[in-house]
This record gives sequence, structure tokens and C-alpha cells, in this order.
Amino acid sequence: MFPHSDPKSRAILRSLVSRSNFDPDCLRFESNSIRNPDEEDIAYHYFGSRLADLYEELQNPAPYGLIEKWLERKSGARYVMLATLTGVFIAVLLGILTLAVSIYQAYIGYQAWQHPVGNSGPSPVGSVPARSG
Repeated sequence: MFPHSDPKSRAILRSLVSRSNFDPDCLRFESNSIRNPDEEDIAYHYFGSRLADLYEELQNPAPYGLIEKWLERKSGARYVMLATLTGVFIAVLLGILTLAVSIYQAYIGYQAWQHPVGNSGPSPVGSVPARSG
């Protein structure tokens, strides 16, 4: 798959060995020792399209869920959009809850203002109740 005579193939193989933990013995392998004399220029083209498909799938994975299909996992900007939409949704939900609590507090305050409760407890210190008599 990686002929040593081709500089691009050798560079790809070196990068795969260094970055992707390929077997380092791949760099020392020579296929001339196992080929027949009539097999000098054999090209394995059918691996190329399969490897290209695998590489494309690794770079741009196919979305699996409904949300992933909608966002098409292919761009980082879509992740930012999802996070922003989630933040906006949470902010709107908290705003609605805050509004409901403040309306309830205003109602309680209005009722306390309309219907004051008299003080029937003990008199304040230092004041003496009036005596009749």
C-alpha cells in the first residue's frame, strides 16, 4: 500500500508511524523480497477508495441522532450555536420563573397593604396604658 519508491507514500507512512502508532517495522519492509519477477509494477488501486472513504468518515463523521443530524456535526460553529441556544433557553426559563415569583410577591404586598393587621400584642416598653377612673 505504501511503496517506498514514492516519496509521498513514504511520508504518509512515516506520519502514521509517528502519530497513529503504526508498527515501525513498516518503514523497513521491502516487498521486492517476496515478489515474483513478473510482479514489478502492481498497483493496488482498490484500497485507495476504501482508505479515502475511511479517512473522510474520520474527518467528518456521519451524524447519528436527530439533533446531530440537524446540526450536522461537521462544523464547530454549529456546536457554538447549540450551546448558545441552550443558554438562551435556560435564561428565558429562569426569567419566566423570576417573573412569576415577583408577581406573587407583589400580590402578597398588595394584600398586606389593603388589609393591615392591627397590633394586639403587649404595649411597647415605656408606654403606660391609660387608666380610667
